[in-house]
Amino acid sequence: MNEPVDRRQRQERVPGREPVQLHPLRIVPASDLLGAEREVGLMHEGALYRLRLTRAGKLILTK
Repeated sequence: MNEPVDRRQRQERVPGREPVQLHPLRIVPASDLLGAEREVGLMHEGALYRLRLTRAGKLILTK
């Protein structure tokens, strides 16, 4: 699987200063996570999260 690349750069804005460039934001298409399924489980720090695609095409992440 190819790593998705986002050419935009995240910036940190501080009032009165020029924006500071941070690391590029990595973009992962939802279809890469879901595949042909409508729901996938994600483990984070020992907790299970569910990423679900609704009939309306929206994504919902729940713990």
